[in-house]
Amino acid sequence: MGSFLAGILMSRYFANKERRLIVCLCLATALFLIGFMYSSVLALSMILLLLLSLCSTTAFTAMFSWPHKLFDSSIIGSSIGLINTGSAIGGFIAPMTLGFLIQLASGSYVLSFCSMALAVVICGGIVLFIKKK
Repeated sequence: MGSFLAGILMSRYFANKERRLIVCLCLATALFLIGFMYSSVLALSMILLLLLSLCSTTAFTAMFSWPHKLFDSSIIGSSIGLINTGSAIGGFIAPMTLGFLIQLASGSYVLSFCSMALAVVICGGIVLFIKKK
């Protein structure tokens, strides 16, 4: 659903404004993550988790499709390969890091959720520095 939404948003409403879309989605993801962390009402938690998933998936899809506009077609394959390598490294390190933070916080997930929110905000900040073609 998030990928489908990203396609519609990027082609109809955010054509050539991917940076703005990604930054807004990263900030929304961080806010929904913090809200989910502090929510004590099941229905609200479910809504926040849905919105969190939708925003993060849409941001991921937007980030992954943006390089096709940024890089020359002669290097897009190796560029996507490098991006995938970074994703794979993050996918390997993140669970261990989050587990370590949970142990460090004596079983509390607050530190892990805060670090994920901070990482998403940093990601949005880095997007601001990406130069267009």
